[in-house]
Amino acid sequence: MLDDHLIKTQTMKGSPYAQPFIEEILEWEKVLDRTQNFLDYWIKVQQTWRYLEPVFSSEDLMNQMRQHGTIFREVDRVWKRLMA
Repeated sequence: MLDDHLIKTQTMKGSPYAQPFIEEILEWEKVLDRTQNFLDYWIKVQQTWRYLEPVFSSEDLMNQMRQHGTIFREVDRVWKRLMA
């Protein structure tokens, strides 16, 4: 849906009838672009988190990497609180 709105906004921007509204169109395009960038980064964060969570949930690995495991648990606690 976001991609559709970006395409429609870019199409409108190219229309000769859009000139009276060009500032609003450009502002809306910026909002959509920022939203798309935010969602792209958010997906990367979630993918990384989904990769790391099982690694640090393993008791064997936690015993081998105590310091990293402690840091991960603290960050995980904050992460879950933010996501709630």
